[in-house]
Amino acid sequence: MAATLIGKGFSGPREITVPPGVTATYPLTFAPQSSASYAGTLELAIVSSNERNVYVLNGKAGEPLAEGHITVDCQMGSGFYLLGAVLEP
Repeated sequence: MAATLIGKGFSGPREITVPPGVTATYPLTFAPQSSASYAGTLELAIVSSNERNVYVLNGKAGEPLAEGHITVDCQMGSGFYLLGAVLEP
């Protein structure tokens, strides 16, 4: 599977290998360098069938910057929305 990732603050591999009939995850990382709002797109393409799915990415970083990560599962061909916030005690 080929991946095209556009946008500052987001990163991931340009391609991953997924055997037929197997479910795989795409390791998308959001690691902003400063407090700001970020936008981008992730296009995942199955080269053999020309199937393409485009996901709109939005991230907002505030002080202090994150020290950890979360994992989100999303089926190719479907959308998802994630809103998260961590508040100091």
